[in-house]
Amino acid sequence: MTNCFLCNELMVNKDDHERNPEKFTFKPKFRHKEHIIQNALGGRLKTDGILCESCGSKLNDEIDTEFISLFKLFTEKMKSKLAKERNRNISNEVKGRHMVSGKEIVYKDGRITAKKPHFEIDEVKKRVCIYANQFIMVQYKEHVRRTLLAQELPLEHYSIEEITEFADDENIGLYFSEGVNEFNAKWLMGYIKIATEFAIYCGINRTQLLRTLDTKAKKLINTDCILPFFPIGVFDMMIEQNRIFLERYYPSHTLILFTEQNRPDKKVLFCYIDLFSTFQFYVVLNDNYSGDDVFKTYCQKLEKEIKPEVDFRKLRLKHIRPVSESVGISFDKYEGKTIEELYQYVEAEYAKLTTIYELDLSEELYQIILNMVSAIAVATSNGTVSNPRLSIPVESFTYISDEWRGTVLRELKLHLNPDDTINPKYFRQQFLEPKGEDGYEILSTPSEIIHEMKRNETPMVVYGHMKFSHLSYYASKSTKPNFIKDGTNH
Repeated sequence: MTNCFLCNELMVNKDDHERNPEKFTFKPKFRHKEHIIQNALGGRLKTDGILCESCGSKLNDEIDTEFISLFKLFTEKMKSKLAKERNRNISNEVKGRHMVSGKEIVYKDGRITAKKPHFEIDEVKKRVCIYANQFIMVQYKEHVRRTLLAQELPLEHYSIEEITEFADDENIGLYFSEGVNEFNAKWLMGYIKIATEFAIYCGINRTQLLRTLDTKAKKLINTDCILPFFPIGVFDMMIEQNRIFLERYYPSHTLILFTEQNRPDKKVLFCYIDLFSTFQFYVVLNDNYSGDDVFKTYCQKLEKEIKPEVDFRKLRLKHIRPVSESVGISFDKYEGKTIEELYQYVEAEYAKLTTIYELDLSEELYQIILNMVSAIAVATSNGTVSNPRLSIPVESFTYISDEWRGTVLRELKLHLNPDDTINPKYFRQQFLEPKGEDGYEILSTPSEIIHEMKRNETPMVVYGHMKFSHLSYYASKSTKPNFIKDGTNH
């Protein structure tokens, strides 16, 4: 049995207690199945070993509901693409403005409508424009007609134009943080909750989470412990500038729990959180951590994958086994002897197959690096791009200097193990800084971000706009993302 990390009380399975209540000499707390990354954001990592039902409900009301609502701009536009459990208690309306007319609008279920029904009279064109969604247009149109007749407007001389929707184009501006009370506080507490829960899930003792958990007050706290990520090193910069094309499962969620030795006698416990391959932050869980070194990761894809229908009985007999194995069916346990038994086996095994959304961070970094190397090779040799997805990365690598290109290639080697697999322990933790004739220096990514922000916050702002543009492009596929060219980050 384990304790709830928030209230620190012992938890038991509810079913066990209901079956044998007489075995319990105390009033127990029941285990709660918790999504470490909120389920409304597509989070798949679940555990029933960190929170009790009452504390889970409390954190949902105090943090989750507000936090996930901040992502509505993207989750609403991407809901047909993303595999997630819908939370029907959350409003999915996204407010915005039609940039040409200045009208307040609402985006919901793929439709853009006027926020409130209203009408306008154009005396020049002798036209009455009625704005209302399709569900109330008939009733509202009658209301408008009666209103205008009461005003003695000669309707027979006016045309009526019904506007139920606005086109989803560049004239639509949807709000992200505008109009949200205490946006920053809600945003930061969401990240603090994710980081704290992932640390507990990975085995960190609750007493070690001094910067995010008040064990006496039994609540999560914000102690100015969050640092935004933006690329300081060239390697990270080129990945993020082209990530929408380099990453095979864009967008994704990534969590990295790690320790950093700041001084011989001091370690810092961090959790790096990357949501939708876009919203990237470090959470300092303890800036004087006394436990063992830690490196734990979690990575998942978000885009919905639909299992295709396969009629095995229409396949030629010689094709059944190779087709079955290609979709993940193993024949290790097959003991059938007849054709009908073979059909029944593959049909039953195929029905059991489910989509696995968890990813191996090392493998995903390997694919990103492989694509990056290919793009560098084409850019350097002025060759032909065989993969259309790499055309823009090739263009961006064409702009960088020889020194930067050399730094990228050298940092690639930093991530490689002797067997050419990827070691992710440097990712988002350290980077190479060129020192001219003196070679290269390995620097701490979080520490250098802090120093850079003290000098100049402009690169962070520019980077944030770029990442926002990339995710918006994915969500709508209607606008070309903006890319940072060589030198604008430094």
